[in-house]
Amino acid sequence: MNKERFYIIIIGVLILINLTFMWLFFNQENSSKKGGPRDVIIEALHFDNEQIAEYDRLIKDHRCLTRKATNELYDLRESYFLTDNDSSLSLLSNTYVDIERINKDHINDVMEICNSSQKEEFSILIRKNSFFTTKNK
Repeated sequence: MNKERFYIIIIGVLILINLTFMWLFFNQENSSKKGGPRDVIIEALHFDNEQIAEYDRLIKDHRCLTRKATNELYDLRESYFLTDNDSSLSLLSNTYVDIERINKDHINDVMEICNSSQKEEFSILIRKNSFFTTKNK
């Protein structure tokens, strides 16, 4: 086997390996989007199209509020760590409380679009899924 043929074979194998990894990466990325909290809730509660549209609006609003509070949190943390000002600590803890309040309000808003049987299922879902709590049961 001459050098030219050897290099062609090596390049071909490397191209196949790269294509395989690219396919696995993109396939994994697409599949992970299907199992997020949104889809789990829609599937578990059997939302109709009207409920899904309202739920998507709630998600959009929740993300906006959460993003705003998180940005404020980062700013306050930076201020707290760069200064010796203890008043920043109070503002920082208030922001953590605000974030939890935003999350609780979101859950209450989702409950409002549910019918009675869906509310019961949603309560069960909250208790058993880790995307609502950090405590594993």
